[in-house]
Amino acid sequence: MMRKLCTGSTHLLWLGMGLLLCLPTYAATNATGATIKCWRTKHGLRECGNAVPPEYAQSRVEILNDQGMVTQVIEAAKTEAELARDSVEIERIKAEERAKAERRERDRVLLQSYTTERDLNIARDQQLDAIQAIVDLGIGKKNNLQADLDRITKRAGDLERSGKPVPETLLAEMKEIKQDIKDADAFIVEKQVEKKKMADRFVTDIARFRELKGITSSKKP
Repeated sequence: MMRKLCTGSTHLLWLGMGLLLCLPTYAATNATGATIKCWRTKHGLRECGNAVPPEYAQSRVEILNDQGMVTQVIEAAKTEAELARDSVEIERIKAEERAKAERRERDRVLLQSYTTERDLNIARDQQLDAIQAIVDLGIGKKNNLQADLDRITKRAGDLERSGKPVPETLLAEMKEIKQDIKDADAFIVEKQVEKKKMADRFVTDIARFRELKGITSSKKP
């Protein structure tokens, strides 16, 4: 037996061919200017009326015209999990767009700064040499500090061997020089790391420059 349920002129439930049997009531309702909306219950049944029950307010809703045809669809509200996934995806897309924009800007600067690969090689050598000169200065300073520390340490040892007390000022100077040597070591390491990063960056820049210029054969600087 075909099942049909129509509750007044403002609430209809259509199952199978029951839709046809309810059309007269629906048309009469729509003629008054009321908007007909359809949704599905938690049991999967399709209900229609001119107001969505509160318990289905977040469900997918279809708006029908006077011919019973869907003219608008209001999608169901997303769950927290769906919203979280959407947020992650949006951030991923934004990150990709930022990366692309940064890459385009680096390419622009690269092509604007260097005319030939030889220019890149010259710039690389100059910048690496400049950092190495700073490293050399740091090493020289450290060697001088070490020489001072050796001299003061010997003096303190001589005093101890002669049975004389080592002055506090001498001990303080030794402590200060030892700290200066540690600082010099840290500075040297920092500059060496900077030099390595710069060398790596030039490797990347040269490869990208060749790609942008369509250079396939090796060229000497």
